[in-house]
Amino acid sequence: MPDTNFLGAGATFPFAVNPATGRVEVSEGKKSVKESIFIILKTTLGERLLRSDFGTNLNTYTFMELNPTTLQMLRRELVNQISKCEPRVDDIELTAERGPEGMILFNLGYTVRDDNVPENLVFPFYLESGMEQEGEGDETGEVDFSDVLESAGEYVNDEAND
Repeated sequence: MPDTNFLGAGATFPFAVNPATGRVEVSEGKKSVKESIFIILKTTLGERLLRSDFGTNLNTYTFMELNPTTLQMLRRELVNQISKCEPRVDDIELTAERGPEGMILFNLGYTVRDDNVPENLVFPFYLESGMEQEGEGDETGEVDFSDVLESAGEYVNDEAND
């Protein structure tokens, strides 16, 4: 039987409190690994003062032209940073496919070291994050991204694949 202590446990991402008990929700095992990878992808390099090498430069690709060179640069950066920041995974494979205009869907395949069972994570990245979509936003041109964050959380917290 695999050692689950190797995978660890911690507060869920996104942070949640159990309404019935009032305690912080905890994720452990493979769910913890999946959430950790998502945190790596959402954290900008230099954002954490004591771990300035944690995260990616994913946000620097916003508004860049979507071509094979850009996709290859993104792919290389993400694979390198995930392998560097998440020691519990091996065999990282990343593919990217175009989603709706201005969006890339990253399909990340990896193997958790404790049991060598392949896992996957789908991560949406918006190259044109300031773009208005079908009536969203207001007169100032601002866009409400709460639905984007909720849908991204659904990718991380999808236990059907676990």
